[in-house]
Amino acid sequence: MSEADWLTSGTVEVGAKRVFYREAGEGPPVVLLHGAGSGDGRDWTFSVFRELARAHRVIAPDRPGIGGSDAIPGMDDPRAQARHLRAAMSEIGVENPLLVGHSYGGTVTLAWALETPDLPGMVLAAAVGFPLQAPGLFKLLAGPAGAAFAPLLAGPLHKGAMKAAIKGAFGPQPAPPEYVAYGLDHVWRKSGEIRNNAREIAHVSPALADMQARYGTLNIPAEVLAGDRDANVPADSQARRLAEALPEARLTMLPGHGHMIHVTAPDALLDAVGRLGRA
Repeated sequence: MSEADWLTSGTVEVGAKRVFYREAGEGPPVVLLHGAGSGDGRDWTFSVFRELARAHRVIAPDRPGIGGSDAIPGMDDPRAQARHLRAAMSEIGVENPLLVGHSYGGTVTLAWALETPDLPGMVLAAAVGFPLQAPGLFKLLAGPAGAAFAPLLAGPLHKGAMKAAIKGAFGPQPAPPEYVAYGLDHVWRKSGEIRNNAREIAHVSPALADMQARYGTLNIPAEVLAGDRDANVPADSQARRLAEALPEARLTMLPGHGHMIHVTAPDALLDAVGRLGRA
């Protein structure tokens, strides 16, 4: 069955800025927030999107400046992204959804939760919740040299760079062939999008330094998931600390899994959503 058989899409405007989203299913709302460097909301179609849609209204927006969504002022700050996406979801009748965020999408999830304390719950999968050292490549792309280097990554260097990035993100698990094809065809094909991704990673730490001081106030059921082989967002400096800092958090470690746990361990995410639904 093709995506067209079960998935719909749409756009909504917030402050004259478009937000593109994919949607499926009916029931209690779940919003899926994609990471940085993993394309856009379509990333979730390789994960839990379709299964969750059996019992939920599931929406996966493209975050600002990515995919079909317009860039917004201040979008390097996850709090600005959270406010914008929350307003977009409100425009389509989604209020206080259960949030599921992967990687930087988890950062936006935390920012959203800090401003919406009555959320029913959140799943933080390989999430970035504390300041971290941005990889050198992202610093380069976020800086002045990025204007010259990003077109190379989107063009002649794309195939090799994307294969290496996917292998590193999935490792030690193999990447599904269909995900590799998606990455080669769809991810980091536009130099502007590459730089937007790089800036949000390179510039996230000041916002996280402020956010982390308030995690103890989040009385929201939280499921924190991480692979113990995640080289991109190490669990010891992120997931384990999040589980300790969030008052109502439950930690699930996934042995032998890397960063892309929403794809390599979808059942763990589905179980986490199920637990929150029963909370």
